[in-house]
Amino acid sequence: MLAVEVVSGVSEPSALAPLIQFLPAEAWKILLLLFLSFLIGLEREEHKRSSEYYAFGGVRTFPLIGLIG
Repeated sequence: MLAVEVVSGVSEPSALAPLIQFLPAEAWKILLLLFLSFLIGLEREEHKRSSEYYAFGGVRTFPLIGLIG
């Protein structure tokens, strides 16, 4: 699988193409899962600070739950 950028009708290989080919598809899925669950945890941490009520989870909890699946 080769990533291609189209700029003014000319196709050139992307600078990320070697990186994309380096990792298998499953590894990219795990990285995406960790990144998105980290963002959710980060939002929950901000919610904890502004709220006086108990809020479950944070930046460590949500990635762990995501990996368990």
